[in-house]
Amino acid sequence: MRLSIWVVLLGLWSCQEVSNSNTTSRYYKVDSLISAQQVALYTNNAALEKKAYIGADSAVVTFTPDSVQWQDELNILKKADISNPTLDGIYVSEITDDPNSNLTVRTTSTDKVDAEVKFFKLYYLERVGELRKFEAMWEEKNPLNSSQKIVTLFFEDIHDQVLLKSYKIKGTQKMILQDTVKFEITGTIKY
Repeated sequence: MRLSIWVVLLGLWSCQEVSNSNTTSRYYKVDSLISAQQVALYTNNAALEKKAYIGADSAVVTFTPDSVQWQDELNILKKADISNPTLDGIYVSEITDDPNSNLTVRTTSTDKVDAEVKFFKLYYLERVGELRKFEAMWEEKNPLNSSQKIVTLFFEDIHDQVLLKSYKIKGTQKMILQDTVKFEITGTIKY
């Protein structure tokens, strides 16, 4: 009786290990990048100057976010994460030299119409850990609205860390029975 219980437990354990090994992804983990930046921004007591242009309206605000506010500011960027195992195989990556700088560009993109994230690009020096720029585009469509966003993040070496220096979110949103609205949000971080 005890032997059969151990066999069942061993079988369940081995299935669990196989299941966990399939959850790794070959794509860059954007959510990990954003989470690390949120912690670093809060730890460094960084201030944010944020400008928003929505249609004909605009606003500017400067403040020093706490940890929750940094999450609120940057969580939208986690939408560019494609490291979910269900997306494995629908994106292709290509590495090229940026013709406008000394950076290497790793472009990950798809031609699948129903994929929300259309592409993201990592601009870096020698290795991805020396990230200088991140760019992504995603589209959302449902019966009530559609939107497209292009997000660009700029990084610099600050305090011996690669830290977010500024960002831009630019796009359009179309609500049912309404005109398309253009928007742009920029953030500049001061350490």
